[in-house]
Amino acid sequence: METFGKRYHPPGTPPGTLSRHGTETASATRISLLEYSDSQFSETLSPTPEQCRIAQQNAYVDWLDVTGVNDPAAIRELGETFGLHPLALEDVLNSGQRPKIDFTEHHAFLVLNLPHLVGDEILLEQVSLFVGKGHLLSFCSGDGKAFEPVRERLRKQQRSFLNHKLDKTFSYQ
Repeated sequence: METFGKRYHPPGTPPGTLSRHGTETASATRISLLEYSDSQFSETLSPTPEQCRIAQQNAYVDWLDVTGVNDPAAIRELGETFGLHPLALEDVLNSGQRPKIDFTEHHAFLVLNLPHLVGDEILLEQVSLFVGKGHLLSFCSGDGKAFEPVRERLRKQQRSFLNHKLDKTFSYQ
C-alpha cells in the first residue's frame, strides 16, 4: 500500500509497457481463481493459463483475484488470456492512478483507490477491476484483504450470495 504514492514508468517509456517498479519482487504476486454457481464453489490457487481459458467457457461465474501486482510477466499473460488492452494493464501496474471507468466491447475497466486508516496515517491500495461476460478480474496493489469477506462468504457457500451473477451477455455499446 502507498501513502498517496504514485508509481509510474520513467519519462519516455513507450505506452503499454509492462515493467516492474521499485524494489518489489515478482514472488509477491498471488493469483487465485474462484468459480461459483448457485450450488457450487471451487477455488484454485496459482491457476495455469489453461485453467483460466477453460474457466471462461464454463457456466460458472469466474473471479480471478490477483494481489500484489508486481509481476509484469504474469500480468501480461493474464491480459493475453482474457484479451485485456495493454494500456489498461499498464494502469494496473502503475499505482496512483486516478479513479476511472472505461468501457470496451468485452468488459468494463475500473480503477479505484481504497483508503485504509493505519494509526493516524491514510494509506491507499489501488484496486483495478475488469468486469465482463461472466467473469471478474481484480488486481489489488496491496495485500487484497479488502476482498477477504467476499471470499469467505463464497467459501462458506452462502446460497443468497452464490445467486449473484455477472451478466453472461455483457455489452456496453
